[in-house]
Amino acid sequence: MKGARELLDYLKENNIYTCIGTTTPRKGTMDLLTANKMLDDFDGIVCGDEIEHGKPAPDIYLKCLSLFDVDKSEALIFEDGQAGAEAAVASGTRLVLVPDLASLDENVRSKSFKIIEDLSKIIEVIKEEKFCTSFSLKEFNVAINTFLGL
Repeated sequence: MKGARELLDYLKENNIYTCIGTTTPRKGTMDLLTANKMLDDFDGIVCGDEIEHGKPAPDIYLKCLSLFDVDKSEALIFEDGQAGAEAAVASGTRLVLVPDLASLDENVRSKSFKIIEDLSKIIEVIKEEKFCTSFSLKEFNVAINTFLGL
């Protein structure tokens, strides 16, 4: 996904936490991140086999926040899918949509904090306030495939 590398580098340089919240089991997540040399880009990883209820329930994002003792008001969740966006809204955390607009209903779009076309656009928003950031691996799989040409 366009802007993913810029954003990850910016977050690391500015000591902003990053956490993946994915319904993918841990082994698949770790294999993907390791194969793409991206494991060190994240401070935390919460996988689908570590929570009771998957998206659209907010469990995965609430667990991400708990890893860092971060309040939901201090976090942004980046999502591109309907179930993940619903989970973000249900968690009470600010949702940033990086959408495939056809897959997101108007209700979710209307509840988002921001809608951006690519991840590089969010750097200016982050500069305004320090956030803990959570990425959806569904969205980030796209970013890995685009960034590395896989």
